[in-house]
Amino acid sequence: MNRLARLIGWQMCSVALVVTGCMPTRPFYFGDDGDLSHYEGPATRLDEPDVETDRIGDVEYADEPLTLRNAAEREIWEVSLQEAVQTALANSKVVRTVGGLGAFPISSGQRAGAVQTGLTRAGAEGVQTTYAPSIIETDPRFGTEATLAAFDAQLATSIFWQKNDRPQNFFIPDLQQSVFQQDLAQQTVELSKRTGSGGQVFVRNHNNYELNNNQSNLFTGAYTADIETEFRHPLLQGAGVQFNQIAGPNSIPGFYNGVVIARLTHDVALADLESNVRNIVSDVEQAYWRLSFLYRDLESKKKGRDAALVVWRSIRPDDPLYAEPRSREQYFFFRTQMEDALSELFTAENNLRYLMGIASTDGRLIRPSDEPTTARVAFDWHSVHQEMLARQIELRQQKYRVKAEEMRLIAAKNFLLPRLDLVGLYRWRGFGESLLDGQREDTVARPGPNRGANPISRFNSAYQTLTQGDYQEWQMGAQFSMPIGFRREMAGVRNQELNLARDRAVLQEMELEFSHQLSEAIRNLDREYAAMQTNLNRLIASNAEIEVLETRIAGGLDASQEGRNFDLLFQAQRRQVEAETAFYSAVGRYNVAIAGVHYRKGSLLEYNGVTLAEGPWADKAYFDAYRRAQERDAGWMIDYGFSRPNPYIRGPVDQNGSSNFLPQLGEPTLEPATTTPGDLPSEEVIPAPAAEPVRSASRDARTLDLAEPVSESRSPVMRAPVMNYEEIASPAPAGTDRVTAKRSRVQHPATVDRAAR
Repeated sequence: MNRLARLIGWQMCSVALVVTGCMPTRPFYFGDDGDLSHYEGPATRLDEPDVETDRIGDVEYADEPLTLRNAAEREIWEVSLQEAVQTALANSKVVRTVGGLGAFPISSGQRAGAVQTGLTRAGAEGVQTTYAPSIIETDPRFGTEATLAAFDAQLATSIFWQKNDRPQNFFIPDLQQSVFQQDLAQQTVELSKRTGSGGQVFVRNHNNYELNNNQSNLFTGAYTADIETEFRHPLLQGAGVQFNQIAGPNSIPGFYNGVVIARLTHDVALADLESNVRNIVSDVEQAYWRLSFLYRDLESKKKGRDAALVVWRSIRPDDPLYAEPRSREQYFFFRTQMEDALSELFTAENNLRYLMGIASTDGRLIRPSDEPTTARVAFDWHSVHQEMLARQIELRQQKYRVKAEEMRLIAAKNFLLPRLDLVGLYRWRGFGESLLDGQREDTVARPGPNRGANPISRFNSAYQTLTQGDYQEWQMGAQFSMPIGFRREMAGVRNQELNLARDRAVLQEMELEFSHQLSEAIRNLDREYAAMQTNLNRLIASNAEIEVLETRIAGGLDASQEGRNFDLLFQAQRRQVEAETAFYSAVGRYNVAIAGVHYRKGSLLEYNGVTLAEGPWADKAYFDAYRRAQERDAGWMIDYGFSRPNPYIRGPVDQNGSSNFLPQLGEPTLEPATTTPGDLPSEEVIPAPAAEPVRSASRDARTLDLAEPVSESRSPVMRAPVMNYEEIASPAPAGTDRVTAKRSRVQHPATVDRAAR
């Protein structure tokens, strides 16, 4: 029976093993209630961040964009170049750029640049903002304030209590004592300061209390107190104000984080902000003159369309059969040209709006109010070349980097010295039954082996004993250390020498490159002026051809050649529009070329009346700075002698230094350039400007406060005919107040933003 039972048991176990091995098992829990609402199926998914930000009103209430279908009448907003620059700088906390601004479109096949998506693709990490200098300066690791904090006084304190109860391997028969019992309390207060020359000064106070069962103690519980001062000053490696300002305390070869390096890094960031502001101004000016050209280009296409329509309507029955379809084709050709020009104008207007930081559409259409100059501007090469070398922002940035490497090389050479520190310590000690209370009896009866009266009045109070100065200690010495071979230190010096050689070579090549760029800018300026003259002659010739052909067709002269006259007229109309477009394109490119020379020689901001300055601080900051200045004035001057650091900057940048590099201006009027002036018509194509003294092409610069525009306009200017486009919009009624582009949210100047402080 037992055998049969065991056999059945083994069979059941085998079946159970087979069944459980073929099926997935689930864990069993006694507290499982079946509620798995906390279970999440996916491990990775796209979630929406919980972020709420204020949206700009120009984004919230943007109108429908301008298109050929939506080209209803709009209010014309006359904007000057200075107003456009002002608005762009006031709304440029984040640097915006628009691509495709290098050349003016001269045909329907070349489009104006459209708004780029680089800002949205780059994200916050790759975008230049006005906060960059402040972010770098306030960096808690490498910022100026962070490096200065290494020299701040440090206060440290600690207090500990301890209970000891330990058996000992001895026995005193009389005292019946074999267990040591002790109560401890320890308090430490330390004030430390690192000096500018690399030394350290410490002031410490120790207060200790001990209570134990040692029968030989004078007091069962007693206090000890001491006040000590300690100093450590390097004599070789790490010594000197210059080294500590470059490398900072506790530095190692290859890592230098002193206040000088932090300041130079901040100067690089400020120069980078200046270059960003310059690029914004350059983009705004290019977009402005492009939009100005596109208005004139649209007017040229419109006149061509109207002229083709007049010819189409004037076709007579006795004219050649192909005259009507040819004139109709001519009309639709110019209409297509005008529609393309209108679409490009809307795109260019939107680009200017984007650079100005305003809504893409707000019911108004921007129209440039400044007229481009046609005066011949000639720059003295030697003057502008020297100005370029002195004022180019990128060169100044590279000079900062070269100076930083020179400073690092000085610090690297200091590590070739052995470490020799002078160390000293002086201490006053105190001991007593109490810490502060000294009002105790002169004698105390004690039990035990030391029975009787003991004279202990001098140890009533620990601080009383300390202040009497009977117990003083001192220590003086030197500590020396030196690596054998200086392998890492020599590698650090060699590395810094190579870095310095590299940056100096880069500076030299940058100067060569900028010299070539300035040369190309001067060449481009002269080429555009010549192109402007040539296209003016071309426009005069095409106008004369149109007049002759229209006169011959209207007068019926040479009826046998009338068909040929129609063909010539249609071709002449196209050439006239092309010539007018090419001329106004050359005028726009010429004004951009003038700005390009200022861009290359480093005076574009001054040319546009922009000066960078520090924005206002809080009143408390000025109060604290003035109080600190009073403290420094009342302090003692410590002459470090040979340790005084060398200067690493030459003072503030002269942002208005072009008074020594003035361009030479030619006559204010643009005359046709030709070798046979007697063969050309005598009438003026472009009216001369009002008689006034010819001023420099550089505007008077001023500090930009809330992007305030400079009232002075460029002189001389070319007065173009007044344009009124029925297809776009009509001018605002007389007396209508001009609506500016300033937004209430803009409350800071286009300067170094200190709000991050």
